[in-house]
Amino acid sequence: MAAFMVVNQLAYQGAARPTELADAIRTGRSNLSKVLRRLEEATMVGRMTNPDDGRETKVALTPYGREVAQRIIAASEKDYADATADWADSERVIFNDLLVRLFLDLDRRMNGEIRRFSNIPWGPSSTHWDPRS
Repeated sequence: MAAFMVVNQLAYQGAARPTELADAIRTGRSNLSKVLRRLEEATMVGRMTNPDDGRETKVALTPYGREVAQRIIAASEKDYADATADWADSERVIFNDLLVRLFLDLDRRMNGEIRRFSNIPWGPSSTHWDPRS
């Protein structure tokens, strides 16, 4: 599960420092080192020196790792599209709005931890995601 979570984090945020990954998936640095070692052996991630600071290391998906991540994302989107195939467009809009509201409320209750760990700016959108498109 930790390996999946690391791949997911890297798929959405790109390269990250190991400490950022450990915080994001809520695991210790020693456990993360083991997970990264397994992912490196599977040629899914690689380490590089941070170009902004030559002293620190960043981890990123390799081309193979990006391919695997894309397959996971595509399968998830297909499952979501299949599960909501019989929903009316208005029901998808309501669900989308409520899901965004839920995450914003959870994030607020957690003092912004969800937003901080995702490392991606997010919030309500003027467009709605349609899994069928």
